[in-house]
Amino acid sequence: MADARAFDQPSGVRGRSARATILLSFGLVTNLAAQMTFAATLHEIAADWALDASQSGWIGGIYFAGYAVSVPFLASATDRMDGRWLYVGSALLGAVASFAFAALAHGFVVALVLRFLGGVGLAGVHMPGLNLLMDRIDPPYHGRAAGIYTSSYAAGSAGSFLIDAAFGWRATFIAAGAGPLLSICSLGLLPASSVDDKSLAATAGGTIGIVLPLLVLVQITSFADVGALAGGAVAAADPAQRGAALALYALAGFTTGFLGPVAVGHALDWFDGAASASGWMTGYAVIAIGSAAAAWAVWYAPE
Repeated sequence: MADARAFDQPSGVRGRSARATILLSFGLVTNLAAQMTFAATLHEIAADWALDASQSGWIGGIYFAGYAVSVPFLASATDRMDGRWLYVGSALLGAVASFAFAALAHGFVVALVLRFLGGVGLAGVHMPGLNLLMDRIDPPYHGRAAGIYTSSYAAGSAGSFLIDAAFGWRATFIAAGAGPLLSICSLGLLPASSVDDKSLAATAGGTIGIVLPLLVLVQITSFADVGALAGGAVAAADPAQRGAALALYALAGFTTGFLGPVAVGHALDWFDGAASASGWMTGYAVIAIGSAAAAWAVWYAPE
């Protein structure tokens, strides 16, 4: 359906859509490089700073707290201003937070503050970047473009482990800080928006009071088991092979993190697109099936 309609589009429109998808997906990859820096360097930093497990957990989790606290304000701000300025400012904040961590972090408190700011920076890039992409894609192809964009999450989070192994934790944070600067350069190559500002209107109604809490619940439950699963993987691994076990754990997680958004994007396209109720019902059914499969695997996992 969507594939057939694609041939009816002028080549210039297809080229604009492809360029916007590539550039903004690249930007997301480079900004996400900072997300896994602390996880990749945890053993080295914990040893250098004599961190206990709870302090390590706080530094690891505060990044996501910074994201969660700020994303409702930053993502919604793109409805009232040019999202490119927000994107640039947030990317700069993310870069500064990573560079400062490499140069200045020497203990728990400073690391906590800088990681929180890094999460705020990602919040101003992640969903605002998706909004910028949707403004440059024709509505019938929103689902597919969004799937490609969000699947970049996995690629952006993986490189930190390689850099740390080769050059150490400070070099990992320096490399992560360079990523957001590259995304700012790519933003300058974006095609013009295809949305007429005069056509934009805020939507309101009774359903938002139902949908918004459900979306928040989905987000909470999506990440609620991350710590438990990671801790279980560490506890179950043979200490002599812990690195290999965690590598396999990360590979499985990021592979499904790549495949999931692609599957949901295709489900949306196959069932009348992102503007239809049937498309979103199908998309969330795909998510539910994945969650049920994960629950089954954990339940029957050997003790």
